[in-house]
Amino acid sequence: MGVIRTTPASVDRAASMFASVTKVTDHGPIADTVRRTVANVSSTGWLPSGDVVVDGVRLRVVDYGRDCTDSTADPNACQAIVLLAGPDTDGSLWTGVTRDLSPAHRVVVPDLVGLGESEAPVDTAPYPLARQAQRLLLLLDLLGIDRFAVTGHGLGAAVGVHLAALAPPRVRALVALSGPLHSDVWAPPKAGSRWRPGGDRQRGKRNFLRAVDMPAVERMVALVRGTPALVLWGENDHSLSTSYGQRVAAALAAEWVPISDAGHRLPVERPERVAEEIHAFVGSVG
Repeated sequence: MGVIRTTPASVDRAASMFASVTKVTDHGPIADTVRRTVANVSSTGWLPSGDVVVDGVRLRVVDYGRDCTDSTADPNACQAIVLLAGPDTDGSLWTGVTRDLSPAHRVVVPDLVGLGESEAPVDTAPYPLARQAQRLLLLLDLLGIDRFAVTGHGLGAAVGVHLAALAPPRVRALVALSGPLHSDVWAPPKAGSRWRPGGDRQRGKRNFLRAVDMPAVERMVALVRGTPALVLWGENDHSLSTSYGQRVAAALAAEWVPISDAGHRLPVERPERVAEEIHAFVGSVG
């Protein structure tokens, strides 16, 4: 799969993908946001994005690639793929992967609440991972997406597990990359921890991390063992070892694929390989 090139047709398609949800945002027409952003795609590497208000919270969303309802698309091959990043990064983690998947699939990359360019509320109620997963289902409803594959990196993988447990008939496949799914490898922020001043972004990351309930994640892992799953791991990951990655694969009853010449930021370090593995796996499960 090659890198998609931005054309007027792809701009129109990206704009039209947001048309059905324009009414649920109070931050201006999403199609206009897409058109303003797409002008910088080729020079900055960013993909067209827009804001959607879901469950009372504003999300920044990239919705890009193939229209799987188009008459020329193979319904058995073209699928919706959701890509989730954790608090150490944002949706830009997936830029290269999105571009490589988009010629064949519809790719949705939302920044989770508190992260990236999504809203970072002072109220902590929107942050728990189960609530994040519920909100993603509402977002996908608004985008007209019924069934989908979900891929998560870092704590994005934990949100993906919640999503698969919450709506098993809708989740075609689960892909996890370099993510903690067990309490013994998770170090939650200590009570009274001091945080650097940083406005909304720092507050959002703090609230996100404090809301992580890893025992609940472990319970969700046990519930999703029937979901087709793939675990991708960088062989040089110094944050979470490959032996832990194998443990994650065993817990999810997943296929295990270690990737050479890559560390923890696998989607950035080896985007083409990650896209190839996701494409092949999603295609194999139908």
